[in-house]
Amino acid sequence: MEGILSWFRRLRHSRGFGIHSPFAYRFITHTLRQPYAYYAYSGLTTPEQRLLFRVALAFGARSPFCAGLDKNMTAAVILAKRKDIDGSIDSHDFIAVDAVRAEKSDIADAADSIVGGTPAIIYNSSEFPLAAVLGRMTAGMTFANGKGTVIIAPLPHLPRQDFDVRF
Repeated sequence: MEGILSWFRRLRHSRGFGIHSPFAYRFITHTLRQPYAYYAYSGLTTPEQRLLFRVALAFGARSPFCAGLDKNMTAAVILAKRKDIDGSIDSHDFIAVDAVRAEKSDIADAADSIVGGTPAIIYNSSEFPLAAVLGRMTAGMTFANGKGTVIIAPLPHLPRQDFDVRF
């Protein structure tokens, strides 16, 4: 029964129903569920690349940190960035991690940066210390698709909320 309720809630939230936060509504309807093509879609062939591109662009990634992503997924983030990728994890303003392929040290650094306020998209979240990160967050929102992908927006002006969304 829980599976059916979870599926129904995810379906409702995916269309914006039951979401009262203006940020969350706009993020879900204009970024996660965007039906129209973005300007760089010709170079992005998979839905995962397109999602990563839209999310990085929505958060204004200028200096993203990518850990465990293949070169095609990293290219999606690079298309959305606004300056060169360099520096340490502390200088990054967006994080993209595939928790299965990333190094343990990169995962730990990413978790600390997320708690510090850096937006992120996490693939294969079952291998990521998500519960510990969410337990330390005092503000911000998460968007999970029920298939292992979680987007975390730990922005200080947002109330602490979690959403199940189809994307």
